Amino acid sequence: MDALAANIAHEHADDGNTCTVPLHVVTATCDRIDFSQRFPMTDDLCMRGRVTWVGRSSLNVMIDIYNKANPEDRILTAQFLMVCRDPTATTSSVTVNSLLCETDEEKALFEQGAQAKIDRQERSKHSLTVSEPSGDEVREIHKFFIEKPDQVIRGAYSYFDQSKQSTDTVHMSDTSLESILMTQPQANNAQDKIFGGYLMRKAFELGRSSAYVFCGPGAKPFSISIDDIMFLQPVEIGSVIKFNSQVVYSAGSKSQVCSISVDTEILNLKTGTSSKSNRFHFTFASAHVQLRRVIPRTYEEAMDYLTGKRSVERAKEAHLAMNSSLSKYF
Repeated sequence: MDALAANIAHEHADDGNTCTVPLHVVTATCDRIDFSQRFPMTDDLCMRGRVTWVGRSSLNVMIDIYNKANPEDRILTAQFLMVCRDPTATTSSVTVNSLLCETDEEKALFEQGAQAKIDRQERSKHSLTVSEPSGDEVREIHKFFIEKPDQVIRGAYSYFDQSKQSTDTVHMSDTSLESILMTQPQANNAQDKIFGGYLMRKAFELGRSSAYVFCGPGAKPFSISIDDIMFLQPVEIGSVIKFNSQVVYSAGSKSQVCSISVDTEILNLKTGTSSKSNRFHFTFASAHVQLRRVIPRTYEEAMDYLTGKRSVERAKEAHLAMNSSLSKYF
């Protein structure tokens, strides 16, 4: 999907002059990916996309995946924010072609894109990394301190030994999984950096593994939303990347939805420096299985818990708005 979004952005930004150097197009954000239904494993699927909103140097590309036999049978919708850069000075933004909206549908999509920009700015302003929690959120975290759930397993035990997971709560720190890889040239993009879609896939694979371990024996969790992926910096070929996943939110009490975050840390072997590249938020559901409640231990984990809860609430709003068959799991 990321590759298709980049191709569409290139097509829109093209000036039609074969003598000019094409603009550099990079993925700034994967704003949302929302599933309308579970992925059919035996059907042929198609992707289609179009530009729905244009700013000065950025543009929003909407990607749909649908059933080939029935184009109206939409499987998911993804929103990508692409940014165009000057190929001679990649740190400089450039003005892109404007977008002419002729139909009511196109005008509505353009307004949605403009509103999405405002929503991103609001989320950034109220992010728990820069702003304190709301009063309701503070009270919810304080309840953890008051309740001190005795049913949480204490002492040494194996999170992977699912036969011993007899409680309905689990500490957030116990849900961590980790994977490490070295990036290879096969995953490069047009700028000779690591393709963002490759990082998304690797993060999703670890997040999905985390969901299977967390949901327990017999469960078959599936993704229903992917939320607000920011590409903070490019990743060099030959870097070592550490992916760390954690189940940051699950309400318990007959809940069938959990939020899993995956952080990526990059070690540049040329300079020896380490930095954070991305944080991915995945929302998974599991039918017919009651999920355990996730308990934060530290203040940092409490903020992760609230961030995960916000992500689940946004996913719920999106699914209700699109009349998704998966909204029943919230």
